[in-house]
Amino acid sequence: MTEKKSRKDSIETLMRLAEEGIEQSSRMTSWERGLEEEARQRGQSEMDKRLEELVPEDGKPKACPKCGKKSRVRRHAVKRTFQSLWGTHTIHRDYHYCEKCAEGFFPRDEFLGLPKEGPLTEELEARVADFAVNEVYESAAERWKIHYRLLPFSDNQFRQVTRRLGEQVEECHPVLMETAVKPPTMKRSNLLYVMADGGMVPMVRGQWREVKVGVFFRAEHHTPSSPSQRGLISEARYTAM
Repeated sequence: MTEKKSRKDSIETLMRLAEEGIEQSSRMTSWERGLEEEARQRGQSEMDKRLEELVPEDGKPKACPKCGKKSRVRRHAVKRTFQSLWGTHTIHRDYHYCEKCAEGFFPRDEFLGLPKEGPLTEELEARVADFAVNEVYESAAERWKIHYRLLPFSDNQFRQVTRRLGEQVEECHPVLMETAVKPPTMKRSNLLYVMADGGMVPMVRGQWREVKVGVFFRAEHHTPSSPSQRGLISEARYTAM
């Protein structure tokens, strides 16, 4: 056997093995995606079933979530369509109105834990927010496709969720919100770092404004830099204006 023919046979063998490897990989991918689709369909069906099995509302006055006053039904069977990890679902529920608070509410939404606004469940909204706060919206949408192939979201949807959650944060009492997210420790620290910086950001009509950001962190949460590695802050609190 000549050296040329031997090399040709070796190349053909490598190509055949490569093709088989690609074929096996594609088959496995097909199986994984097929099972993923089956799981999504079962999840959609099971979620719809559980929603249908909910006990019908009795139409009686319900306690207002703000003041506790009994509030009567203003409208029956108000439709709401929302999206969960398993697909799109629709429910019909009673709308109550509190005269004292001058605000309406849906007891069934409260019972299910559905957000007051927006088309997503809390669980799905939390995952969307996790992508949105760590990536620009376009990149978040692209990465989302990899992890949730059967549940696509556009960059505009990431933008809408972020804006809605941001508005809710602005309405919260800052101290109460920070305490709920990260309860304060009663242990005193030997050293507290306070640092500030600022940067210009574009506003409306071509105007610019400087935004000031402050960071607070304890000495025990700070690892100093070294010649071979940057410093690290493991836990901090931020404020901006």
